[in-house]
Amino acid sequence: MRPIKLKFKAFGSYAGTEEVDFASLAPWGLFVVSGPTGTGKTTIFDAMCWALYGSMPLKDSQNVRSDYVGAEVRTEVEFTFESEGQRYVVTRNPDQHRPKERGSGLTTEKANAFVVRILPDGATEPVATGARPTSAKCEELIGLSAEQFQRVILLPQGDFSKFLMAKTDEREPLLSKLFGGKIFEDLVSELKADAVRLREELKESDNLAANHLVGARRYLSDCYQHLELDVPEELETCERHPLDELAELLEVPKEALSAKVASLKKISDEATSKHTLAKSSAQRFEQAALLRKELQDLEESKDEVVAAEHAARSSQKARPVVEAASARDVAQENLKTAIERRESASGNVASIFETLNVPVDTSSTAALRGHYDELMSVTTQQISALEAASETADAARVADEEVERAAEALKAAQRSLQEVTDRMAEIDAVLPAKRQAFTDPADLEEERKELAKQSERRGSLEETLQEAGTAAKNANAAAEKYQEVLTAFISSTAPRLAASLIDDEPCPVCGSTDHPTPATIDSGASTDFTQVEKAGTERDDAKDRSSLLQRKLAELRGLLGELADVSLEELSERDTALAKRVSDAKNLQTEITQLEKELGDLVESKDELNTKVAGFNERHTLATRTLKQARSAEAEAASRTAEIDPDAVNTANDALAGLKNKIESLDDLFRAVATNEGQLTSCQKRLGEALAASGYESVDLASEALLELDVENAALEAAARHGSDTTAAKAALSQLEEQGIPQDAPDLEKSESAAQEAETMHSDSKKRLDSLTADLARVGQAVKDYDTVTSETAPLRTRTETAEKALKICKDGGAGVPMSLKRWVLTRELDRVTQAANVHLARMTNGRFGIHRKTEQSDARRTFGLDLEVSDAETGPSRPTSNLSGGEQFQASLALALGLADVVSLGGTSSGRSFEALFVDEGFGSLDAASLDAAIDTLEQLQAEGRTVGVITHVEAMKQRLHVGIEVSRLPNSSGSTLKVHA
Repeated sequence: MRPIKLKFKAFGSYAGTEEVDFASLAPWGLFVVSGPTGTGKTTIFDAMCWALYGSMPLKDSQNVRSDYVGAEVRTEVEFTFESEGQRYVVTRNPDQHRPKERGSGLTTEKANAFVVRILPDGATEPVATGARPTSAKCEELIGLSAEQFQRVILLPQGDFSKFLMAKTDEREPLLSKLFGGKIFEDLVSELKADAVRLREELKESDNLAANHLVGARRYLSDCYQHLELDVPEELETCERHPLDELAELLEVPKEALSAKVASLKKISDEATSKHTLAKSSAQRFEQAALLRKELQDLEESKDEVVAAEHAARSSQKARPVVEAASARDVAQENLKTAIERRESASGNVASIFETLNVPVDTSSTAALRGHYDELMSVTTQQISALEAASETADAARVADEEVERAAEALKAAQRSLQEVTDRMAEIDAVLPAKRQAFTDPADLEEERKELAKQSERRGSLEETLQEAGTAAKNANAAAEKYQEVLTAFISSTAPRLAASLIDDEPCPVCGSTDHPTPATIDSGASTDFTQVEKAGTERDDAKDRSSLLQRKLAELRGLLGELADVSLEELSERDTALAKRVSDAKNLQTEITQLEKELGDLVESKDELNTKVAGFNERHTLATRTLKQARSAEAEAASRTAEIDPDAVNTANDALAGLKNKIESLDDLFRAVATNEGQLTSCQKRLGEALAASGYESVDLASEALLELDVENAALEAAARHGSDTTAAKAALSQLEEQGIPQDAPDLEKSESAAQEAETMHSDSKKRLDSLTADLARVGQAVKDYDTVTSETAPLRTRTETAEKALKICKDGGAGVPMSLKRWVLTRELDRVTQAANVHLARMTNGRFGIHRKTEQSDARRTFGLDLEVSDAETGPSRPTSNLSGGEQFQASLALALGLADVVSLGGTSSGRSFEALFVDEGFGSLDAASLDAAIDTLEQLQAEGRTVGVITHVEAMKQRLHVGIEVSRLPNSSGSTLKVHA
């Protein structure tokens, strides 16, 4: 995976929009990420991790939004990276409040993310959309989880430095932090929770089994009591098996009780049957007495019912007569009302015609309509003439006003046209010269950016020249030293060989067994080959360092060209001059743009004004012609209305307004009178017919015989009911006599008492038997439940014992594991990391050092398993890491950090993808000058392997020695941080 570009806004301590172009830093290979403590250097890499995964393993991933911005600023991170030869862009935003698009207040924007693939033609192709799918897709593309990514990209150099120098009991929490040891703490907590849960479940199961056993004893005790037997003493405390024997002892008494219940049931049924027959005879006796009493009452009320029925029949005959007389009276009243309304309407119409000086006969509505139509025609013609005269006068006035407005608009348009023409001439006079003098500010800006890069390179050239001089001297000195050591080694070869000669054994050089005068060392100590190798390594290192700086000088001179010989002061002056030219060019560009826009607007305005002038000319001509025509029409209309009196016309129009409807209404009233006269005649005819049919001589006699309708209906219904009741009572009495009616009432109390006594004896015995049966069933169920719970508890008991044993091993160790599970797993992880770290450390130290975990416990009182020691190829025996020098400690800790990155990225569950960039986090503050030099040399070796290395530090010496690629600084007024990339 290779990072290309990171862009974020309102993220963490950064309030604004920040952009880190990693691609532009790649040519440096090794650079510094600098800034004061707490400004947010590692936040850059938090943003990278959060963009990919939506989480930051070592920080709160839910609170990424900057505290220095308002709701109107949106938090977003965009990260461009390459993986497996493909380039991708992932964009992510968190949950955040923002102003509503409509109205006031805030709304919540939900967290979202998406990732796209950049195609060869520059187009994009969606790969995943949504927060969770995007995180999953990025994990697939990168090949690491969020926690693994953090450890591979950002090396915790400072933490490994602490680990190397920590006391034994401090190493475990440090390793937990580096390796993610919280998983083991969570495992122990989970095992503890499982053990507690299983113990509780086992306790509940044991309690449940005990409760079932207690229940079985209690139910069996109740069974003995149901049979009125003594409860055995052993029943109170017996265990499971005696319960079956005690229950079997009850079988014979239970059978005896069952036989007794059957006998009592038979006796109870016979008594109940006798009581049922007695109740039936008693019911017939009572019903016969009631029916005889009912027939007697019906006979006594018969005369009254017959008289009421006769009156109701007479009322039925009188009702049509009374109703016909009532209808006749209503018709007479309606006719009277219709005549009065007709006379009133006729008088009203006559008075209106009288107002218009027209005498009329209101008895003929046809004549009235003729008079109305004649008056309406004359009045309408007069009104039309007056309205036409008013309209022509209004038209003349409007035409006169339009002539004045058209003249004023024409003058205003002509003035505006002249002003536009004059301004266009002014712009045409100055614009060509300004265009001739213009230079594109973007070109000047690019020129200035290039000058800034060259100035920075020129500064690096000065520093590199000094370093190269020193390196050349060191290389010469190392070469001379190597020659001296080699000469000394060669001169001491013969004495060393002579020292190995054995009497009577052949010489490995000449083959002689006689050694008369073996060579000896004249003075000083012997020089061995280890010293030659060391001097050779120092010579090669110095030579490589000098060559590297010479290549860097050549590269810088090639990039600078002729500027390599220009001073920094002159380059600064050139930059100042360019800045002035950029400012002037921008001002001139703004002025030209404004003039060109103004000229374009003026051309459009001139065209519009020419069109307006022509239009206003035509409008004025047309308005003048219209005014002449309107004044002629006004004169003609005035002559036509000279003899018309407007007031008289209005009076006539008002009078005629509702007259037509009144005439139509009068016609309806004439018809209403005729209709009511016909209805009265019809009602009188129906009344005569009703009297003839009723047998009554007059309406008054019929009215006297009429009853209220509900009284009439009630009398008829009562007569019908009296007859039906009499018939029904006689039939029912006859049926009872056929069934048999006892002479005297049966003794129900005696038969009922006998039946109840028999039923009580049977019921009591039956309840005892049912209770006995139910309790015996409960005994069986309780015993069965006890057996089931006991059987099911066995595997639970085994699981509980296993869980408690596993918890003990994980917490305190066990057989073969004299330490906790967490520490045991950490030792295995540490072995994997040291194995990978030794590959890097061997390359850094030319195979001298190696790091190993101590496997033997030297002091039983001390924490065991996580101690480290260093093997030294020069000194031989292993020694503690605390004996390393500052530079050696840095090399060892960096090797451990790289080893962890290798284990995470190349082993375990990862996909084995390579990572072309990494960042070393702190760990330089405590180094002295010599150790710092060694640390930088080590980082340069790491860069030489083909990786881009960023060093996160606030140490000033590191910034002086290495290129500052990313510089983080605080904004004024404590408003957050910002960063600058130096390519």
